[in-house]
Amino acid sequence: MEEIYQKLRDATNAKKEGNLDKAISLLKEAYSLAEVSSVQLLIAEELRLPMYLQENGKSVEAEKVLGDLILNNKKDNIRLPQVLDKVRLFYEREKDIKKALAFVVTEAVAHEINQYIIWLTYTVRDYSGFEKIEAKYYKDNSVDHPVISKIEKLNKKGKMNINVKQFESIFKKYFLKYITTLSKEEKINCSQNRMFEKIYENENTVAFKPKEPDYLGKVLSEIIDESLKEVDSLLTT
Repeated sequence: MEEIYQKLRDATNAKKEGNLDKAISLLKEAYSLAEVSSVQLLIAEELRLPMYLQENGKSVEAEKVLGDLILNNKKDNIRLPQVLDKVRLFYEREKDIKKALAFVVTEAVAHEINQYIIWLTYTVRDYSGFEKIEAKYYKDNSVDHPVISKIEKLNKKGKMNINVKQFESIFKKYFLKYITTLSKEEKINCSQNRMFEKIYENENTVAFKPKEPDYLGKVLSEIIDESLKEVDSLLTT
């Protein structure tokens, strides 16, 4: 394992020295060793490669790597938002503002879903009625969320004159859909739920009982696909 991390450090040094070809080669070697050793690297380490490739003028390869990272992490609520944020940055640097906008909205949906799952998993409180409160907020209120300023920034940068409210409504719609989809599922005491590493003493604290091991991931994946498709559709009309 030390060899893997040494190559990652060497890649950092090579980039600092301006040798991107060497840095890219070292990253690929580190990834190959990690795969053989069944070591899962931090997503931040895996996201270095496409950014290095883009900086080195290899945008086509970088885009393919990012596409693979989306597919490989689409059901992972922690890793996916980070991947989507880098995809947004990639397209912004490529000056493809439409695609950057699509991914800034989708990343925001994924990020909020991740925060929601963390809340469910690690917060000890009575869950009763939470869906209704959260759903009402997202339905009835204008959302004060960083995604809005990001959309406005890209809108100005691309001189696109888009309706920011339309993008806000897509963001709200798909996060709300996630909440309402899960709210219909069977609840179970936290201490009996395989998702929870901790045993809770508060027996009134409940969470979702997944229909299958990767149920939450499947719901996340479907919602991300749907939101991305709707944003793309809005941008092409």
